[in-house]
Amino acid sequence: MKNPGLYITSIVTLALLFTGICEAKEKGAIRLIIVGLRSNNGNVRIALNNSDKTFRQRRKKGVQYSDTTVQSVIRKIENRRVEYIFDNIPFGDYAIKVFHDENGNKDLDRSFLGLPKEDYGFSNNVRGFFGIPSFEKAKFSVEETLKTIEISVR
Repeated sequence: MKNPGLYITSIVTLALLFTGICEAKEKGAIRLIIVGLRSNNGNVRIALNNSDKTFRQRRKKGVQYSDTTVQSVIRKIENRRVEYIFDNIPFGDYAIKVFHDENGNKDLDRSFLGLPKEDYGFSNNVRGFFGIPSFEKAKFSVEETLKTIEISVR
């Protein structure tokens, strides 16, 4: 071999390129569309979760979603609708919960009976019986480059 250093460099470069290609195929994006909002007032709070424990966890008053939530975002409303793209999401199972913080106080307001006064929703448009539905009912799989999820809030 005339130049073994060049040969080794070429192999390492190809290995790194191949690794980068494989990693890129193991991640995707989630295009979230939220419809059914009553107004453009306030904003929508969104939490992307990858386990039942984090999904069913209720926010404590004035506290952000758990550190174990995959991502949480706050989005402005336009035309009574919100669109958001979660990028660079590893393939796997996820569930999303959202609520319309119409008055901007950072909390899902409730009546004296504990019933939500502001709109909310979950992936697969499931509803829980007296609370947040199970992760199993709300979960969806990210196994492609772009997954679109639509949530209708009520």
